[in-house]
Amino acid sequence: MAGRRAAPGNLAPRLVRTWAFRGTLHYLTATDLTWLLPLLAPVIIRRNARRYRQLALDEPTFAQSNQEIRAALEAGRPLIRAEIARALEKAGISAEGQRIYYLVQRAALEGILCHGPQRGRDPTYVLIAQWVGAQTVSEPDNAWAALAERYFSSHGPATVQDFAWWSGLPVSVARQALDAATDLVRVEEENEMLWAKGTPPEPLREHAAYLLPPYDSYLLSYKDRSWALDLAYAKRVNAGGGMPKPTIVVNGQVVGIWKRAITAHRIVITLELFRALNQDERAALETAAHRYGDFYALPIEIQS
Repeated sequence: MAGRRAAPGNLAPRLVRTWAFRGTLHYLTATDLTWLLPLLAPVIIRRNARRYRQLALDEPTFAQSNQEIRAALEAGRPLIRAEIARALEKAGISAEGQRIYYLVQRAALEGILCHGPQRGRDPTYVLIAQWVGAQTVSEPDNAWAALAERYFSSHGPATVQDFAWWSGLPVSVARQALDAATDLVRVEEENEMLWAKGTPPEPLREHAAYLLPPYDSYLLSYKDRSWALDLAYAKRVNAGGGMPKPTIVVNGQVVGIWKRAITAHRIVITLELFRALNQDERAALETAAHRYGDFYALPIEIQS
């Protein structure tokens, strides 16, 4: 990957929350956004084509909508989705139902806006140019290869199908990106071809437990999750509808799900275990729960 540098002067890279991998919201650095958005946006737009037709959203509508959204945001005040919808309706563009969601998303995919500061329970939107300021960065020589190297260096060993799932790219495109990457090694395991950057780390030699949030990348970054989750419990982790449950991970394996109840005086963590834990595993899990309580500066009560 070609050397990339931060913005000059005192403009440190800023985080940008926008639609990226798989067409879902992610946090990216401003410097990464400059080369990732041109890679990912066309894929997302093509996958949205059927929904666009269902909502009667064509290219002239998007062009007019982008112009109106830009004008509404140029005053510099972050706007919530309902305010953008009113601006579009005033300009004669219907923002009814799900149209407003796809109109805002399309503006983001075309590099016009991103999420701004939260206003109560509502996200706001701002112009990307105003949010990140002037950025001067060197892009990778081969952006596809850089994306593959990023994934396999942080998630490997993994398969090309895992990479395609995580990135949202077609498998054929993911394979081309993998072929272009020069800093990856093949790892053959149980007749399956995996890729990694460098030598895979040794397995943990001590008990470790984590209380992971619903959308943690530990599971969501892989198409095949059987290495960490017994498929007999897959529906208990994610019954469908797009909302996975928070998971309990002990020694690399998903051993249950959990939920919390926070009051002014304590946090109650309720565990739903898939199997019994031994004494060391239980101690590691309790340590993880108390770390969670320390973050909130509240005592923990564990129920199971």
